[in-house]
Amino acid sequence: RSSPDESLIELPISVTNSLNNALKNLSVDDATATNPDKYMESAIAKGTRCKNKGCDHDYLGDGRDETSECLFHPGEAIFHEGMKYWSCCNRKTSDFTTFLAQQGC
Repeated sequence: RSSPDESLIELPISVTNSLNNALKNLSVDDATATNPDKYMESAIAKGTRCKNKGCDHDYLGDGRDETSECLFHPGEAIFHEGMKYWSCCNRKTSDFTTFLAQQGC
């Protein structure tokens, strides 16, 4: 381990050829550059399900998504002695289908 009194060395910055090629091939039109929300709309396909644990909302792409609240489980899934539950809300069940259907807290 180096001494804390030792001076820091600035590391050289290098960009690989593969990243340079990928950046050259990246196409961003003027409308996307000025309006990043338009890019996000095109990046998420309509009908895509929310990726948060326990949330069952689908992305509709028409603005209604922002008003609907995402209810999900911020905790972790716990499987202990045949019981299944989320660490955040402690609603225990032995049936896996019921566990997956639990609404977020």
